[in-house]
Amino acid sequence: MPVLRVTELHRRWARRRKLAQLRRKYRAAKTPEEKAKILAKAARVSPTAKID
Repeated sequence: MPVLRVTELHRRWARRRKLAQLRRKYRAAKTPEEKAKILAKAARVSPTAKID
C-alpha cells in the first residue's frame, strides 16, 4: 500500500481507539463537569462523533 494510505489508516485506527476510551470514561463520569470535559476532548479528536 502507498505510504499515505497506511498513514491514513493508522490515524483512523488511533482515532477509533481514542474515541472508545473517551466513551468508556464518559459512561463512568459522575459529575456534569467531568462529562463536559470529556465531550470537549472528543470533539477535538473527531468533531462529528457521537459520544452520548
